Amino acid sequence: MNRICATLAACIWATNVSFAAPMESDTIVFRMIFQDFRDQPYPDETTRSHLADAIANFWHDFDSKIPRNSPAIAEWLTKELNTSDLARLNRVTSTEEYALMQLSASTDACLSDSDLLKRSVGQQPLLEMYAWLRMTDCYANPHATETYLKQAKLSAGLYEGPVTMVHATALHSLIAGKIANAIVQQQR
Repeated sequence: MNRICATLAACIWATNVSFAAPMESDTIVFRMIFQDFRDQPYPDETTRSHLADAIANFWHDFDSKIPRNSPAIAEWLTKELNTSDLARLNRVTSTEEYALMQLSASTDACLSDSDLLKRSVGQQPLLEMYAWLRMTDCYANPHATETYLKQAKLSAGLYEGPVTMVHATALHSLIAGKIANAIVQQQR
C-alpha cells in the first residue's frame, strides 16, 4: 500500500482484506473522526452533536449484539464470584457467561453515558465536558473489551468479526484532545 495510514487501526482496516468488515455503526464513527474532525482544530457544536449521535447509535448497535445471561446463570455467577476459593474464581472468570456479564455491564453504562452525551452537547460547557469525559470510560480499556468479546465467542477482536470497535483508541484521543480543546475555547 503506497499511502501512510493515520493509525494502526486504519492500516489494518485498509490493508487486510481477510478481516471481516467492521460493524457499520463502528465504521461511521471511525470515518467521522478521520474526515469530519481532521481539519477542525476546534470542532463546532454541530459536528460534536453529529458525533454524539453516531456514538449513541454505535452503542445501541453494540448492545444489540451482546446476548444477556438468563436469571439462573446470573445467580450462578454471583454465587461463584462470591467466594475466596481462587480455583473457583479462576474457573468462573474464564467462562463465556462471565464475559457476557462483563460486556453487558459495560454496555449498559455506555448506553447511559451516550444518551447523556447526546443531551449535553451544546448545553453548558461544563456539563458537555463532563458527558464527553464520561464517554472516555467506555474506551479506556479496549483490551478488556476485546478479551471479553473473544471469551464470549462474539468476535475475533476489536478489528474483525461481527462485533467491532475499530474507533475506540482514536475516539478516546479525539475526546481528550480536539473536543476538550473546543469546549474550553468555546468558554473564551
